[in-house]
Amino acid sequence: MRPDPALQKGEDLFRLLVESVSDNGLFMLDPDGYVRSWNLGAERLEGYRADEIVGKHFSVFYTEEDRKRNHPQSELDRARAGGRYEEEGWRVRKDGSKFWASVVIAPLYDGKGRLLGFGKATHDVTERRRADDLLRESEARFRTMADHSPVMLWMAGVDADCHFFNRGWLEFTGRLLETELGAGWAEGIHFEDFQNCMDVYLSSFVARKSFRMEYRLRRADGQYRWILDTGVPRYDPDGTFLGYIGSCIDITEIREARDALRRTNEDLEQRVRERTAELSGRLKEREILLREIHHRVKNNLQLVSSLLHMQERQLDDGPSRQALEECQSRVQTIALVHEQLYQSKDLARVPLSEYVRSLAENVFYSAGASRGTVTLDVEIEDLYLAVDRAIPCGLILNELITNARKHAFPEGRAGVVRVELRQTASNRFVLLVSDDGVGLPPSLDIRQTESLGLQLVCTLADQLRGELRIERGAGTAFRLEFDGDA
Repeated sequence: MRPDPALQKGEDLFRLLVESVSDNGLFMLDPDGYVRSWNLGAERLEGYRADEIVGKHFSVFYTEEDRKRNHPQSELDRARAGGRYEEEGWRVRKDGSKFWASVVIAPLYDGKGRLLGFGKATHDVTERRRADDLLRESEARFRTMADHSPVMLWMAGVDADCHFFNRGWLEFTGRLLETELGAGWAEGIHFEDFQNCMDVYLSSFVARKSFRMEYRLRRADGQYRWILDTGVPRYDPDGTFLGYIGSCIDITEIREARDALRRTNEDLEQRVRERTAELSGRLKEREILLREIHHRVKNNLQLVSSLLHMQERQLDDGPSRQALEECQSRVQTIALVHEQLYQSKDLARVPLSEYVRSLAENVFYSAGASRGTVTLDVEIEDLYLAVDRAIPCGLILNELITNARKHAFPEGRAGVVRVELRQTASNRFVLLVSDDGVGLPPSLDIRQTESLGLQLVCTLADQLRGELRIERGAGTAFRLEFDGDA
């Protein structure tokens, strides 16, 4: 039987086409499926040389299972019926090893429509299939992990449409995956939170930055729950943007606790404001009352002083009149403290710079001491002292100035009485009353003297728990050091 010229021509053309291809197996089958041509790529792929395979049926490339179910012939029938047939499946090499092949079969016709045979292209895609299998395995592991995660998870592509929700999300919403895909998930957002949620979500996608937002999402039972949604952009190893992955947790109880705490704080702040206003009012009333008390005490002491002065005028010069004068001076010293407090903003502490200066001048000039022969020099720091310590301090000052005025400058002798009050580095107060007069007798012991004034000075110094010292030399100096605090 002579070969068909048309078939021979087709084979020649096909041979010219495939000889230049070495990566893919390209060969021709006759209408019954027997190999008529073989290229280098087919030899590399299948392991057969041309002289080993030409003339054999192409079913030798298939697995035993495919041959038993007549799959090779089915491929030819489908190619002829559809004009083309494609599939992927296992193929067998000459040495028995298998590879995953991508196969295309196309029927070949002559000009009169007669079937000349089939052209078949086979490509080894085993590595791609292995990569696909690994990817599917990785995705399966991810889905298993995601479905068992204690939080709700979602993923979105570069178009911002969501393409994955884990089982936690679906169980929470009670909706099917198909209804949540794309933008379907947003149907469950509370209408009051919808716009802000979309603004944050879409603006983050445009900027490709992480986001955190809170919104209410409808649960399967119809109740809206507060959700904390955190999303982060995803990138592949070469930096290509892939979309977003996010997690959601139900924070309803946290928000309720936070709101309750806020309301409690607001209530407490309101109570504090009300209580502060109440206490401020009471404090104001107390200040007014204390000022009134100081004012009345001062007036009463002034009355006592006046009574003493009236009584003094009934007496002739002598010890009795002198005693009333000294008593009147002490009463005035105490009254001056209350006057200072009545005029001060601080009702608990006496401004010593004002008090001591006023007291020293009042005592010094109270009995008509000459301003020309004996002068008063006062140097006082800006200090404050509690009332219960200012009064004994003032009484001591009264006694010492009075004593210097009466005894330091006899027979019109000129001189200076100096009063100093300062604070040391150790925060102790130092009161110094000195004069350049005739001085005290060397044998005088102030703690054994019969002078009521000096006895009072020692008693008050002990009351202040202070250290009292006398410095004799060019005159006399009394130095009292004590703590400012009780």
